[in-house]
Amino acid sequence: MARAFYIRHAQASYLAEDYDQLSDLGYQQSKILGEYLIEKEILFDRIYVGPLKRHHQTFEKVLQVYDREGVTLPEPEYMDELVEHQGPETLRVLKEQLVKKYPHLAQFARNSNSDVKKNELRIFTYFMEKWATDALGIDHPPHLQKWSEFKSIVHSGIQKITGPENKGKNVACFTSGGTISATIGYALGMNDDAKMIGINGIIRNTSINEFLFSDEQMSLLTMNRTPHLSNELTTFV
Repeated sequence: MARAFYIRHAQASYLAEDYDQLSDLGYQQSKILGEYLIEKEILFDRIYVGPLKRHHQTFEKVLQVYDREGVTLPEPEYMDELVEHQGPETLRVLKEQLVKKYPHLAQFARNSNSDVKKNELRIFTYFMEKWATDALGIDHPPHLQKWSEFKSIVHSGIQKITGPENKGKNVACFTSGGTISATIGYALGMNDDAKMIGINGIIRNTSINEFLFSDEQMSLLTMNRTPHLSNELTTFV
């Protein structure tokens, strides 16, 4: 049976002007991931990389480790279906309306204390559940995709990855937490979008999520593993 390793990107630049850029710690995490994969002699027959910069940067750092050790990896194939959802972009557009509609969020939106990141995360977590279940009660920006539309994109990518051309192969997919959570939901036959988006919030950076697949059927084998990272190096954004 074939295996697909869905690997989340390393730590990006949370709350920075360009989130889609690995942090210094993210580069370190990516290098350690590559060293772990080499140590465990994990080889790939096919590699898919999502379209975002943080996907590319994570893969490139892993590739450097393989090259250093003289181990050849196949040329990566870039797959748009491994993109991340547009939840953060949607929140940026709707944040002011969201706070007006749900007044308890105002205390976090003011960021009156020093814990800005924690307050922003509280707003984001609340928004994501409402967004994924289509329960915002606010008109959705027409130029941004909904969670349901994103899931359809992820599912179309799964059909490609689990297709006959990958029969019996080890496949690596460098992607994002939302894509992984939607893939886990697909593999488990989940219908609860609130729980599915909740998985998104716990997927660790550079985590390994392993699936078995055959004849376009996919089963979850292991989830959210980071045996290569110490507690100090473990992050979620």
